[in-house]
Amino acid sequence: MKQKINLRLGLIALVALILTTVGVTKVYYDLFRQQVGRDLRLTAHLLGRSGEFTRGNAPKLQDPEVRITWVDTDGTVLYDDEADAGALPNHADRPEIRQAMDTGEGEIVRTSDTFNMNTFYYALRLDDGTVLRLAVDARSISSVFLAAVPVLLIIARSEERRVGKECRSRWSPYH
Repeated sequence: MKQKINLRLGLIALVALILTTVGVTKVYYDLFRQQVGRDLRLTAHLLGRSGEFTRGNAPKLQDPEVRITWVDTDGTVLYDDEADAGALPNHADRPEIRQAMDTGEGEIVRTSDTFNMNTFYYALRLDDGTVLRLAVDARSISSVFLAAVPVLLIIARSEERRVGKECRSRWSPYH
């Protein structure tokens, strides 16, 4: 009887802990995604106004955290800080580039299941019709949750011990 009660209480605590962790991870990851989007947008606008991306100018920017790509009106890559622009395929079919050409800005998040990473893209149409695209990699929500699992297990085990000890002391015939 006591073991069944202890088991049920431990199971309830474990389910509550898992649901809380999932909920908190989701809320914070959504806030993180919004912040990444704002940061990319701000950086793109600042770079767009810098004068670095004008025809006849060869940008010399490099940032280890952010990938910078400059795309011509026909989708030809004019500059990329991580690869040879001439070797890259036409980008006119990329959703964020199309959206920026149509509306002035575009954004998308692509998920790599292989690396369990998300790549956040923000594209901005410049005054001359070219598009400046920034990209940054970040962990996916599943990898963030998986990183929390060891902590979750430690908390669950410690809670299970605490509840078990409390139950044993309350229902002990010597209490």
